[in-house]
Amino acid sequence: METMSPLRKTKAELTNLANLIHSTRIEHKEVQRSTKGSGLEGKLHDVVQSFRNLHIAYCLVRGRTYEQIETNVREGNSPRWDSINSMKDALNRDQLAWRAARDLEWEQTKASHKKTQEVVHEEVPV
Repeated sequence: METMSPLRKTKAELTNLANLIHSTRIEHKEVQRSTKGSGLEGKLHDVVQSFRNLHIAYCLVRGRTYEQIETNVREGNSPRWDSINSMKDALNRDQLAWRAARDLEWEQTKASHKKTQEVVHEEVPV
């Protein structure tokens, strides 16, 4: 079974996206200083939007309200709710499946341990 929960994976993905945003912004600034029209604006915009949508979905799954996540949104800059809802549904589904597999593994380990204890007690003369 996988040991990392889907929420932890999502948190790691958010960290990777944040690092990509940071490096793309640095690259974009360097290219802006030397030439015009690098094409990095589109890449940066896409990565930032992916991060924003995934971050909102992650926080909503963890129980935050949208107002707690984004307190000051400019008019016309609302998030893509269709994307967020599909991410949120996938996260919930993956989290439930992960918990069910974890619980099943725990029950099997517990049953195996109980059988081992019964065998040990039978073999020990009193």
